Amino acid sequence: MGQVALSLNGRSYSLFCGDGEEERLRALGTHVQDKIDGIVRDFGQAGEARLFLMTALMIADELFDSRADRDTAASTAAAAALREVAERAKQPAPAKPAEAKSEPRREITGSVAAQPSSAAASSAPVPQNVPLPSNQTPAALRKAE
Repeated sequence: MGQVALSLNGRSYSLFCGDGEEERLRALGTHVQDKIDGIVRDFGQAGEARLFLMTALMIADELFDSRADRDTAASTAAAAALREVAERAKQPAPAKPAEAKSEPRREITGSVAAQPSSAAASSAPVPQNVPLPSNQTPAALRKAE
């Protein structure tokens, strides 16, 4: 366990701390002494208890201001993030790539499904699934036969 001697307002204080925390404790003591010196300079010696109370209140005030600044910064950042999300929500979604429309697959079984090739084709009924003679069957189908 570490031990540090601090001098505040001309009085020596011996304090214990965890190992490795000595430098931090000295720095805190220096900060407190600087505040005490500022109060003495501005208001004169006001008695040790009152001087320490005023110092504690000044440091607490700084802490409150620091927390308020941090909270304000966090609130401002959160508000900006919310505005950004709201703006994105207003924008239309990016267009999806057009999907290729495919005709339904037809199974060819050695016969050909006759279909008109254009709107100008005759209006006469077209026979469906008419078997072809084997010599007119497409080459790919002849291999499978």
